[in-house]
Amino acid sequence: FRIQVRPASRPRLQTLWTVLAILAVLARLARTGWHADVVHAHEFQVGLPGIIAAVVSRAPLIVSEHWSELALGRLPRDEMDRARRFFRRAAVVSPVSHDLGRRIEPLIESTELRPIPNPVDTNLFTPARGERNGGVRLLAVGNLAEIKGHRVLIDAMAALVGTHPTISLDVVGDGELRGDLEARARECGVQSHVNFHGRLTRQEVAQMMRRAD
Repeated sequence: FRIQVRPASRPRLQTLWTVLAILAVLARLARTGWHADVVHAHEFQVGLPGIIAAVVSRAPLIVSEHWSELALGRLPRDEMDRARRFFRRAAVVSPVSHDLGRRIEPLIESTELRPIPNPVDTNLFTPARGERNGGVRLLAVGNLAEIKGHRVLIDAMAALVGTHPTISLDVVGDGELRGDLEARARECGVQSHVNFHGRLTRQEVAQMMRRAD
């Protein structure tokens, strides 16, 4: 079940709507005789809904964590405290690397820490065979949001095209900044070197990766 919750004016109200929606889905599933073996929460921000889902389901809570801002200690104290409380209610916390695990270990205390790297489907994502033709091809895949740093990438392209005239950048993804980024590429004079493809399927992304340097 994919739950769509309308944005609320206050974060606590948003959390309340999310919790109510999860409880409604769990009640619906319970009437069919289904029960959860595990509750998997993705990142500490879903703390309260995750805990409630685990308590109601009577299932162990597993937390995956990959947010670098948490590891770098850049979050406000109340957010760090929130992460600490959530991690300590979990059965297992699984960061996506051993380095991230070492960085967040002080927040976890006695909860089991089990790093699990992000998996890769090697049947789909395979290296290119043979030589690639043409100039250097760069690829960026991700939502076009400020946190991803696409502005920096386009500025870097502007600095490179003078000495590398055959370089190109493929940008895969969409988002609120697409218009601004396209405008930035024109301002920098690299619009002929930067190609915006929008959202692509996994198969198309894999093909783009094989074409890239």
